[in-house]
Amino acid sequence: MEDNQEIQPVPMIFAEDSITFGLNENSFKDFMVGLLGKPEQIEGYVEGAFEVNVTNLQDLYSKIDNRVIRQHDALLLEFKAELFFDDDSSIMFNTIGNLISHQETRSVVCTGFNFTWSYLVTFSKGKPPERQEISVFANTDYGKKRKKHRSLILSLLSNTDLEVPKVNYSIRCTEKTWGSDLTEIIKAALKANIVRGSFLLNFRSSLIQVSITLFYFIWMLVWFNIVDKVKAVQGRELLNLDGFLGNSVDNSIKLDRLLVMARENLFPSNSYFMPTMVISFIVVGLSYSHSHSSGIQS
Repeated sequence: MEDNQEIQPVPMIFAEDSITFGLNENSFKDFMVGLLGKPEQIEGYVEGAFEVNVTNLQDLYSKIDNRVIRQHDALLLEFKAELFFDDDSSIMFNTIGNLISHQETRSVVCTGFNFTWSYLVTFSKGKPPERQEISVFANTDYGKKRKKHRSLILSLLSNTDLEVPKVNYSIRCTEKTWGSDLTEIIKAALKANIVRGSFLLNFRSSLIQVSITLFYFIWMLVWFNIVDKVKAVQGRELLNLDGFLGNSVDNSIKLDRLLVMARENLFPSNSYFMPTMVISFIVVGLSYSHSHSSGIQS
């Protein structure tokens, strides 16, 4: 600092329970940006049902926390864990230790969880630490639906729980490379404890696809058959077969009637099988692609 540089006094306003400092708005914004950074958001999910138990939750926590702490100079500001149950209740924990030591006394099923980490991470020496936030969450109504559909037949035919379960993640980070690297860690940790899909779920999905296809196939056959019969009736009425096949009707009149039938498409075609097959294959194709369209995103 130069000897002749004058330090400007900072205005202060005193109140009974506070002191207010005058501060330039732009300077304050620069200070907050330096502290919090300019976060970007990375979101995605891993398809499958996560087995919610103490071992898997502790493993997920350890892999993420160890990576963040070891990779950079990082300080854990806050950790929150929330568990959801099939009776619409939830429990919040502020440390992983509290979650591990928790003993559930109720007869409930854990249907989901929500983990959130907040860190101050220093990416470069000489620069202030920046806030990063990580969330991993999954919630499902599987427990409730299982109670509602105790019958195997009802469970097979019900389409209320056909949605493929998944575990979501969200990373708010100021360093994109750091966030991308952490994304891979989260995916690997989730995949290690993911159930890709039960036999019952896959069988039910296939059964419904086949049933829908069969229904459309039969419906289209019936529809085209009805249309052909209507055409045949209209054609017979137009031709008036008793006189049409004899010599009592002039050939020019017969030709005119045949042209009318051709123009009105009144000849029974009996060609409804191929259109029905094509439409049925389109239906099952769309159904299959819809059920397999979800996957891992980043």
